[in-house]
Amino acid sequence: MSNHQIFSDSATIVDDPAQGPCSHPHVAGERRGCMSIIYDIMGGGKMKPCLLPALCVLCAAITLTALMTIAGTPVAAQVTGPPDDPETYHGACSPRSGLNTDFIPNPLEVTSPNAPGRTRLCKTLLASRAALLGTAAPNTLNWSTSRNLAFWTGISLITQDGLAIYTLNLSSLGLKGSIPPALGYMTGVHLTSLQLYNNELTGPIPPSLGLITRLTELRLDDNKLTGPIPTALGNLSNLGALYLYNNQLTGTIPANLGNLSRMTVFWSYNNQLTGPIPPALANHSALVNLRLDNNKLTGTIPRLSWIVAQLNNNELTGTIPADLGDRLVSLSLGNNKLTGSIPATLPDSLLWLYLNNNDLTGTIPITLPSNLQTLYLHNNQLTGTIPITLPASLRQLHLNDNELTGNIPITLPSLQRLHLNDNELTGNIPITLPASLEQLH
Repeated sequence: MSNHQIFSDSATIVDDPAQGPCSHPHVAGERRGCMSIIYDIMGGGKMKPCLLPALCVLCAAITLTALMTIAGTPVAAQVTGPPDDPETYHGACSPRSGLNTDFIPNPLEVTSPNAPGRTRLCKTLLASRAALLGTAAPNTLNWSTSRNLAFWTGISLITQDGLAIYTLNLSSLGLKGSIPPALGYMTGVHLTSLQLYNNELTGPIPPSLGLITRLTELRLDDNKLTGPIPTALGNLSNLGALYLYNNQLTGTIPANLGNLSRMTVFWSYNNQLTGPIPPALANHSALVNLRLDNNKLTGTIPRLSWIVAQLNNNELTGTIPADLGDRLVSLSLGNNKLTGSIPATLPDSLLWLYLNNNDLTGTIPITLPSNLQTLYLHNNQLTGTIPITLPASLRQLHLNDNELTGNIPITLPSLQRLHLNDNELTGNIPITLPASLEQLH
């Protein structure tokens, strides 16, 4: 069989509507052109038949280009991202005037320094409505351009120094959707508080929320959110409180959250966070209240600059720092994997100390903080005796499940709970137990 016959037979196969890329019905005019190019490359049918498969690939490429040319769209242009900008969703949010003003007083119209904020807010909420609702009842969010904006679900407005300051509270509405990226695009909107807590929202936290730089409070707690904490939240330079607890968040804590110089409260407990506590967060001078309990955090305990630190129920290792800072009022490190001894000197500011369920050894410090009210040291490997002098303020003392020896102190403060079981204590039970005692183990 000649080379020309091989080419002709192959052309018959390619021309079959059920075969090959050159047979697409939309490129009937290009089909012969494709094969003609191959024929020319083969030198009028004089090329060796072993090169025919490579030429068929060339045919496919030529045909794909022809298809895209006919469609009038380049291949790359077909891949488009989601329309995050609310301007692409709605355009019917122009301010109204007259008796049906959106707010009374209404500083968001022509006389307001940030008049575009009202329109942007309207468009953003309309762009976000369907995603937030999910399968929830449509009347849960009454957002509509036919309704006065002042009566839209969740919107509050105050005026301060001629500016319109908004808060958006959509908590406890039974929302069953997700947090749409469009919600973060509020250019010109002075939104200081966004509250979506206690719903059934799923999916990730959109990084676009990091664009709402005027936020002072962000509450996404008590939902079913997944994925990591976006590093973009570290751009919220005015944020004072961040609540992410009771979700299913994973990944590590973004280190740049420690750069939020105004943040005083960060609660992200009851998630599945991993990795260490970022040093910038541990040394945060403004942070007052940190709750990261019930996660899977690892690493060691840094020097703490907070007032309330709840890190219990994690996988933290190492020893308790000798210098815990001088501001701590409540420290909870129970249910970790800590080793070593309890620091001999604890901050005198401590009122509540939870070190239970670790692998701590050594003795109980002779001198405890003078205002201490709660001391949980149970389920460790502590040895030695119970300090003879305990703080007069102490109300709960749990020392059970250790290896303590010696006597029970004769003089005890006005305790309500005293747990000493499962030790190696000897001697007599004191005759004068505190009248305030409610539990004695």
